[in-house]
Amino acid sequence: MKAFLRSFWVPLFVTLAASIATIPYLYHGFAPTSLFYELWNRLYGLTVVMWVVADARRRDRTPCYDFGFFVGLFAIVSIPWYAISSLGFLRGLLFLFFLVFLGTLPEIAADIFWASFFR
Repeated sequence: MKAFLRSFWVPLFVTLAASIATIPYLYHGFAPTSLFYELWNRLYGLTVVMWVVADARRRDRTPCYDFGFFVGLFAIVSIPWYAISSLGFLRGLLFLFFLVFLGTLPEIAADIFWASFFR
């Protein structure tokens, strides 16, 4: 698992940055804009796709030359397929839940900060 997560630091960094970026909005009493969340979702999706491509190349498991394009185009199907095929069924599902958790972490951090600061 350590080798599997070796290049996963980029989505983790993007999630941490988006979680920290929500704090100034909430500190001044404003909710983050929909543009902020739209940019966050697209950037997080892009980094996950980049991670899948980098991990597949590191393992020499790229089935075709345009693997990165196809992963980006069919991300909803290809990311779960890659996680389950490379980690196995149970660990792949756990990893997918981890990806969903990271995707919702900025909203969770904003809710926790809002509840603790303005209560």
